[in-house]
Amino acid sequence: MLHRLLLFLALLVMSTAVWGTNAQAQTVSITQYGGVGDGVTNNRNAFQKAFSKLTPGMQLDIPAGTYLVDTTWSPLTVPAGVRVVGSLNKTKIIVACTDAPTNYHALWQNGGNNIQINYISFVRTGDFNIVMFPVNSYSVYQWNADCINGDVVAGDTHYCDAFEFGVQSGTISKFDMYGCGVTEFNYGLFEPCSATTTVTDTTVTNTSFHNDTSDDLEFNSPGGVCSGVYVKGCSFKQGGEFAVGLANVQDASITDCTFSGYNSEAIHIEDRSSGVDITDNTLSSCGLTKDSYIQIINNSSGIDVSDNTLNANSNTDTINLINVEPGGNYAPPSDVSVDNNTFELGAKQNGVCFADIPSGVTADSNTVSAVPGVNLSGFGIEFFHCPGAEGSDNTFTGLVTGLFVNNN
Repeated sequence: MLHRLLLFLALLVMSTAVWGTNAQAQTVSITQYGGVGDGVTNNRNAFQKAFSKLTPGMQLDIPAGTYLVDTTWSPLTVPAGVRVVGSLNKTKIIVACTDAPTNYHALWQNGGNNIQINYISFVRTGDFNIVMFPVNSYSVYQWNADCINGDVVAGDTHYCDAFEFGVQSGTISKFDMYGCGVTEFNYGLFEPCSATTTVTDTTVTNTSFHNDTSDDLEFNSPGGVCSGVYVKGCSFKQGGEFAVGLANVQDASITDCTFSGYNSEAIHIEDRSSGVDITDNTLSSCGLTKDSYIQIINNSSGIDVSDNTLNANSNTDTINLINVEPGGNYAPPSDVSVDNNTFELGAKQNGVCFADIPSGVTADSNTVSAVPGVNLSGFGIEFFHCPGAEGSDNTFTGLVTGLFVNNN
């Protein structure tokens, strides 16, 4: 908590130092560079001209209107120290494509430190390959956009991702997304396995992710470094795969979020991730076709899952709401605690399953309940081949088996 407060204050100080107050910032309008918000005129040249003229401390206003921008393989570059500001709920950028849809496309990228994007909606039109916002290796990139919509629909054949980390080597620090809506992409924000970037202090707060077909937030850094991922107060709905996926990540927290409607697990922790807190979240209707609500595998350590509510009343498949296991031919997780959570099971679900973990797992003070006579095969908490496991002060209601231990 102290770390996140200090990070917020640091971002506030830095943004004030670079831009001052709105009254102090030198403000220009996209219309001064030929921008037309009629939904028809291609504004690519207008934005290119504006970005080439802006200097640190300036603000580019985009008045209410709909601005069409054609994309190419080369994204427009927002210069360092600049704010780009629309009119709240009234400024829209239509992201279009006029060349081959199979080509790579991007809208714009950060070209330096200390950049803010505020009060703009972005909507892709058409089915074409795009990473809308590749994120380069700079410090302080703040987003408070109204809506970012990839408009991916059934039958689309091209990829469409909102943000991509790791497009170049170096360090990305202090990427901040606040109050945005990210919807209908393949990936909302992702870091590919091939990335060698160092990523530090990524904050996603009060942001909604809806109807993304793959993962909403995926951090994966086997060839780089990723530390300090903080997700708070967000809404995740109707996802194809994970809401939050952490692999090779150190120091992360997922708090005060809601998750519902995920085919796979909402939260996925793997591959030597460590120091992860999953607290005060509400999860329902996840793991609809496979796996679990929360999956912790592959040598992850120092994982605290506490004070969450997991509701499986609408699930029909047999799953473990929280699943902790090695995950194939990998070292098992260690130092995993599942404490003080509330589980509401349907007819076929289990609460928590720890499997093949020799030591370092606890499940204390959890409440696991099911409608009496409905769940006839599930268990509340299972320790399977976990000789060093500890479980105490748990409450079980309506279950045939509360605590199940098998160390044979």
